[in-house]
Amino acid sequence: SFVKVTPQDENVDIISEARCPTCGFIYTRPFTNGDFISKQDKPCPKDGSITLIEKIYVNDQLKQPA
Repeated sequence: SFVKVTPQDENVDIISEARCPTCGFIYTRPFTNGDFISKQDKPCPKDGSITLIEKIYVNDQLKQPA
């Protein structure tokens, strides 16, 4: 099942973490609508394999208001 996440506070960062299944390279980026666990993401910068989103979480540090 899928869960729709809508932050109640605009000062919260939602992060998507992806991993390359062949070399293990991990990177994080800001969450975008449509992200889900096991979604194919951009190519790995090390070996060109398609990365997969493994985690979606809330960053524990609040953004500073502008």
